[in-house]
Amino acid sequence: MSDEVKKREGGFTLIEILVALAILTIAAAPMLYVTAGAQRLAHSQSEAADLHQRARVIAEKIQRDIAMAGAGPPLDLPLGSLSAYIPAVIPARTGARSPDAALTAFDDRCSIVYVPDDGWSARLAVDMPDQSAGIAIDASIPGCPAAGLCGFTAGTRALILDTTVAGAGHDAFSVTALDAELAHGPPNPPLSKAYGAATARVMPIVQRVYHFDRAARRLMLYDGYQSDVPLVDNVVDARFEYFVDAAGGVGPRRIALTELIDGPVAGLPPNQFDRDLLRIRLMRVTLRLQAAADDVRGGGAWFARPGRSTSGYSLVPDVEVSFDVALRNARGGS
Repeated sequence: MSDEVKKREGGFTLIEILVALAILTIAAAPMLYVTAGAQRLAHSQSEAADLHQRARVIAEKIQRDIAMAGAGPPLDLPLGSLSAYIPAVIPARTGARSPDAALTAFDDRCSIVYVPDDGWSARLAVDMPDQSAGIAIDASIPGCPAAGLCGFTAGTRALILDTTVAGAGHDAFSVTALDAELAHGPPNPPLSKAYGAATARVMPIVQRVYHFDRAARRLMLYDGYQSDVPLVDNVVDARFEYFVDAAGGVGPRRIALTELIDGPVAGLPPNQFDRDLLRIRLMRVTLRLQAAADDVRGGGAWFARPGRSTSGYSLVPDVEVSFDVALRNARGGS
């Protein structure tokens, strides 16, 4: 047997194996690149769908609350809806925890208040002797729900309102205890005044405070009392704009935040408000959401995220939604 045949029967040399591996790697690289790109594309499509879904759900929730803003108990307030007495929307954070000071305004937060569709109002049985006293409810008035004390139970978010004129006085509180009266102890702030039985009404309310946590990139939802929770993550921006009737009735006019804090002033401390807030007819909400950043780089159109390092990228561009909502319970006034 020749030496050449013996060498062939002995197998491959190390150099031949290395050369073969190099050729295989070069041939496989494009296939791996295409596969990785397809995986990223599939992931980005799922992310894009999720991003649009989140934007739609949040937009619908905010729209519903703004449309309800200022709704009052039917047939029970002399001036009609709640928005005739107090602002239906306020460009500030209100409530028991970390409220903004009265007569301040911000474009990244909004407080909304309304009486739910199944709400009611109750009258006081006697005048309050002082601001800290319990609120005695006349449960004999027709229309009082049977549950609790005229429908009020511990934990109910409620509003007491002086119905004499707009700005005569109002306070939001959560019922802390229930006996013959509605207790409104801490952590509720003190009431702004002692209310009289002849003019005061008490009603259950829904209070929504939407505020943008810029540092955490979250849109938050606060109930005015103890619950302050993230509503949606990966928010780049959130803005609220306000519109009033233009002079001459030619369409709505955007009103600057400075006009909503410069007076004339109504209400009692700490619940004073600019009377221009009673003129708001329409709101514009703008939200910008982003997908979660990918840590893997590769081909395709990459979008750097504002405020992030260049190590965080996503194939999915930001989604911005903007919508206008009319306050259907706005009554008018100045």
